[in-house]
Amino acid sequence: MGPQEDMLIREWAIFIILISSFIIIISTSIFSRSYLKTWSVENKLNHSKSMIEINLTGEVCCPGIYKFPPGTSLKEVIKVAGMTAKADKKNVNLNAKYYFSSLVNIPRKNITLKGKKVRSNHEIQMDQLIKSNKHQN
Repeated sequence: MGPQEDMLIREWAIFIILISSFIIIISTSIFSRSYLKTWSVENKLNHSKSMIEINLTGEVCCPGIYKFPPGTSLKEVIKVAGMTAKADKKNVNLNAKYYFSSLVNIPRKNITLKGKKVRSNHEIQMDQLIKSNKHQN
């Protein structure tokens, strides 16, 4: 073999290496895009299937744990559980949205009897909790 044939073989080897590298780069790029697109669609589907739990207590007709999609407003939760006549609607933000599982307490109206304020169940429970914690310490 002469120097010209060696040069030709080297040129072909470099050409084949360059073409192979180009093919690998293009196929990797195509695969990555299709994989990311698939992952994105699957991620959206999984997210749409997720539900949060709202533990609803206080002045509601049907207290309990309800499952809703993230972003549900308190208004939508109340439509399902209902509010009692004693609920303090002025101190409830019906537009509040929940994106994570939450405990929601609907407070009772402050009621006065003969000039005396009647305490809500929530206030009584909080006082009892504070007293029990003081006794433990």
